[in-house]
Amino acid sequence: MYLKLLLGFMFILEITAKIKCPGGCVCDDFKKLRRLKCSNKNLVTIIGGIPQRVQVFDVSYNHIPQIGDHELFDLGFTSMKIFNISHNKLAHIHLNGFRGINDIKTIDLSYNSLEYLLIAWFYDLSALEELYLNNNNFASLGDGPILESASLEILDLSNSRISHIKKGAFVKLPKLKKLSLDGNFLIQLNTVTLSSLNNLEMLSLQGNPLNCDKTTEALKEYLLKSNVSYKDPCKKKVENEKFQRIMMEPDSVEKNTWILEEEVENVVYNCTKSTVVEERKGFLIRIVELSPILAILTPFLIGTLFGLILGCNVQIKSKQIRTKRRKRYSIIRRNQSDFNPLVLNCENIFESSPMPQRRWMEAHSL
Repeated sequence: MYLKLLLGFMFILEITAKIKCPGGCVCDDFKKLRRLKCSNKNLVTIIGGIPQRVQVFDVSYNHIPQIGDHELFDLGFTSMKIFNISHNKLAHIHLNGFRGINDIKTIDLSYNSLEYLLIAWFYDLSALEELYLNNNNFASLGDGPILESASLEILDLSNSRISHIKKGAFVKLPKLKKLSLDGNFLIQLNTVTLSSLNNLEMLSLQGNPLNCDKTTEALKEYLLKSNVSYKDPCKKKVENEKFQRIMMEPDSVEKNTWILEEEVENVVYNCTKSTVVEERKGFLIRIVELSPILAILTPFLIGTLFGLILGCNVQIKSKQIRTKRRKRYSIIRRNQSDFNPLVLNCENIFESSPMPQRRWMEAHSL
């Protein structure tokens, strides 16, 4: 009897909690956890008046710029296990921003505008296991440890514009198992930087402009000896270089070593489309490089020459037309004189008459 009453009372409390869900947000279950979902609501602050015992708080895709002093604790998120504040405008987190959220296991701060890390942000979160800081603006992580957490196992710092990591950056993360540094600006990573990570199982460095030198080779050997899963970015570079060399220089053509070292000017090989595109400097570009004044005069001279040629062609054509018209006109006059008796010339008839007839005409004319 009492058990039924207790269950009924708990059911009423659950319904009440759902009724108190903040306006515009959704209260549901996520992996058997009580979730408050307020994503994509144009929020500029973390809302209050939340249901009791919220375990998952999703406030992603908003415009929240900061987390204030004890803000999460004061708003009642003491039972929170998963906190998603990704895709916001977060640029500042107070030193005590996460203080008092002792049950938190996963924090997602990705796709924000953070430019610094404070070692004290997470040091007293004894249950924290996953931390996502990718796609922020950490140009430099500073000297000494970047974070302190005795329980953190997964750390994602990918695509965060990191150009250098000091040797002691991870000494306060003894249980770290997975570290992602993809898509940064790292030129090298020393073995000493990872020597304190005794539990490291996976390291990812894809998309960094690493120098494939002795330092990177030593890092590779250290990770292999430590049984750390690692994709060698230099191996991919070597394979690409071999592929490009095969495309440019077929095995069927034998060349001397000094020919292989000779550079080919103005030729770009595009292996992605399996075609060869030859870029040559044009005539005008070479003239510009020689003299700017000559580059200005050249189009004028070319235009003048073209105009002269065109004018000569027009004059020749017109002269030919006039000649044809004259010939045609003379033929017409000649035909008219042959058939019109009024146009006959007596002198021409006289001169063209036979000799006896001419004498007879001369005698009678006297």
